[in-house]
Amino acid sequence: MTETRGDKFSACRGIDSLMEYALVDIDARRVEVYRRNAEGLWVLHDYALGAAVEFASVAVVMPAEAVFEAV
Repeated sequence: MTETRGDKFSACRGIDSLMEYALVDIDARRVEVYRRNAEGLWVLHDYALGAAVEFASVAVVMPAEAVFEAV
């Protein structure tokens, strides 16, 4: 059985210390960052080319283009 992206995220959500989960879609040139808020709910932050992508858990902000630079 093949594990889907939803299955992987579901499994990761069970990790109490995990605060951020990022998915990079190479074909669509999009970055989806799910961030756990103060209430423990996961909030989607969706970035496309031209946006500044924030990875709050490691205090990094970078242009979306930089994510795809070597692709």
